[in-house]
Amino acid sequence: MTGLAAPLALGVLLGAGFWLCSSVFVAMRNHRLSDRVAPRVARVSRAAFMHAVEGAQARGGYRFLLHSTARLIPVSRDSLARRLVWVEQGVSEASFRQGVVVRCALGLGVGVGTGGLVVMLGSGVGSSAGVIAGAALICALAFATWPFYQLRRAVRSVHGDLDGEIAAVLGFLAVAVAGGETLPHAVTRVSRIGSGRLCRELARVTQEVAWGQQFGIALSAVGDRTGHAATSRALASIATALATGAPVASVLRDEVDALQATRARLVIERASRQEVGMLLPLVFMILPVTVLFAVFPGIAAVQSTFS
Repeated sequence: MTGLAAPLALGVLLGAGFWLCSSVFVAMRNHRLSDRVAPRVARVSRAAFMHAVEGAQARGGYRFLLHSTARLIPVSRDSLARRLVWVEQGVSEASFRQGVVVRCALGLGVGVGTGGLVVMLGSGVGSSAGVIAGAALICALAFATWPFYQLRRAVRSVHGDLDGEIAAVLGFLAVAVAGGETLPHAVTRVSRIGSGRLCRELARVTQEVAWGQQFGIALSAVGDRTGHAATSRALASIATALATGAPVASVLRDEVDALQATRARLVIERASRQEVGMLLPLVFMILPVTVLFAVFPGIAAVQSTFS
């Protein structure tokens, strides 16, 4: 262990020094036109602001190393950015990737420490280098995949909440429109009295319409921000009805009926899966214990007879 620690530490220091020196030369390269223009128009364009922030974070030293390593993560940028928008985490795709890299480095440190502790406390464990490398690899993978697991759970939670909200919200809209209100006024009323993700999105639609956005376009954009198939389909149908002059009240009632039928089907499917799950303890726990209690007395009686 002592003979391996010195070369390992020297290799890490040399590698870090090489990366720091090379990053300085890379940071001195000629910048692209977008890199020069983005800081000047950052106040009027959010995309330019994010580009300028990412460029500033990627210049020189460990920041360049962090930015370059984060780009190697094999995850689509568009897909990751959409998921972050769906769950409203408020972080950019580049910041999320850099957080994954930082956690991976932390996992490497924890793995190396854990492997070294196992080697020092255990005897006959095997090759010390193999134990340390294996522990470091396992901990790095665990720390790196944990943010993606949390993001996947957050997306499922958001979509589950939308499954329960969409039918009720469309039902209230249908009642308001059938009572004589226009659809924009009905959306404003529902967003004020309701709560939840969909009502917040409808409040944002009302705000965008007040700023001059077309109502149909603002309504269709909700589906892109939520990534929920049923919400996107229902709002697209409403926008189409507004564009073609179809009766909005009947379209809303049809969407509510379709959503309720879909929800009933999902409930039946979930109940059937739970039925199969309830059979597992019956087959693997209760049935073997019952057979054991039924057979064991007979076996004991036969053995006592012939003994």
